[in-house]
Amino acid sequence: MNRQSRRQFAASLTAVSLFPARIVQDVTGPLSPASLMADLTAVTAVSRRAKADGLLDYGRVPGTIYDGLTASWLERRFREAGLSQVRQDPYDLPDPEWMLDGVSLDIDTGRGTVSMPSAFTPDQSPVTPPEGTTAEIIDIGDGSAAARARRDLSGKIVLVHSRVEGIAYDHPARALVPDLEREGIAGLILAIRQPGDPQTRYAVQPGPIRFRVTRTPWITISGADALTLSTLIDQAPGKACLKATIRVEGRLTPPGRSQNIMGVVPGRSDEVTLVTAHTDSRWEGATDNASGVSLLLGLARHFASRPLPERTLVFVATGGHHNGPSSGQKHIIAAHPDLIGRCALIVNLEHVGSREPDGRGGLQERAGPNVMFVPNQNPDLLRLVEAGVAAHGVPVLRPVQTFWTADYYVHARLGTPAVMILQPSFWYHTEADTMDKVHPEDLSAMARLHADLISGADAVSRADLRIGVPSLSFGT
Repeated sequence: MNRQSRRQFAASLTAVSLFPARIVQDVTGPLSPASLMADLTAVTAVSRRAKADGLLDYGRVPGTIYDGLTASWLERRFREAGLSQVRQDPYDLPDPEWMLDGVSLDIDTGRGTVSMPSAFTPDQSPVTPPEGTTAEIIDIGDGSAAARARRDLSGKIVLVHSRVEGIAYDHPARALVPDLEREGIAGLILAIRQPGDPQTRYAVQPGPIRFRVTRTPWITISGADALTLSTLIDQAPGKACLKATIRVEGRLTPPGRSQNIMGVVPGRSDEVTLVTAHTDSRWEGATDNASGVSLLLGLARHFASRPLPERTLVFVATGGHHNGPSSGQKHIIAAHPDLIGRCALIVNLEHVGSREPDGRGGLQERAGPNVMFVPNQNPDLLRLVEAGVAAHGVPVLRPVQTFWTADYYVHARLGTPAVMILQPSFWYHTEADTMDKVHPEDLSAMARLHADLISGADAVSRADLRIGVPSLSFGT
């Protein structure tokens, strides 16, 4: 999804923001706040283990042992829930993964060395020599053409200031690298200001790793460190030039193997409702996407304990959402054409229950509003989504969106009806996407909404679910 598209998307959601009163129910069982949060805790614990093991760029990274630990845990839980045909379905990942081994930023003030503790390189960067890359450092503000005018950037390390707009990796300076490299910079320091100053993925360029290549070593620093650095530059004795040393140690691991975890709740017919959530993340990934995984498991337990549904329910925890992208979903289509041929509906679970900043250094009392995606604008699916929103007090943004995005797009482009209710979390793709950001009651409300949606769609014929309008791809 390019920057212009994201802005068009945001503009399209300004019509109505609905915050109904939360409908608190005395829920027990698999869709209860306690049960869902227990699963979310277990999934995010895998990421915390990766951090404890010393990984700088930790998380449930596709193709790593932590990806495998998550899959094995889910396989056990699917079996305990009583699902049938439970299995891991391995596949080859298409892309390598960037693994950061070391990073630092040191400033020679002429009177000593000042280190910037927040220095990080969350995405692929050229590595520096072991001693680092040293050059004069200059502050070029927001990095715009006006800020760069009549300044010689050649051979210099430049400090660029940016600010988050909407979601964490959406900031104005993200697309500046090609322009800066044409001016011959020796290195880039990108300061991204946002609440809490967390590390941010896709700070430079979005998309699969093969599209994130730069020629220049780069790092990010926090807003607080950026203020310190700007002060050092401004207060240099006699306006002397300061020297900065950037050190980046990292590697691209060869494409590895990930896996989907599959389980089935048999129905009275061989038609299929496919319910999916991706397991992988960088950092703790509580909203993205331990929240979706907890819903997936809660719904699997819920339907496994009830009378047979009309359609067979296939639950798939996919790998490789951030590698490919959506390589786990693409593997479902490639490896299981019979299942896809019988699929009446796909329900994708992603980014739910996240509390946003309150503007006072804390968090809002409840989760932020959700965006509703029904690509074919099917009247029955729209009716079921709206009924669930009203019944469970789920906050939403309008209008309902029709484009393909996230993991369901690979199915929607084949004409399969799809539904996704996604919250565009402020903490998306940041190290601040932690468990405290997820509200238990709102997580439970989303689980109950999806249970009603899946049950309601069971009463609609496959032919009727396909009634609708063509939809447009909007990227991932």
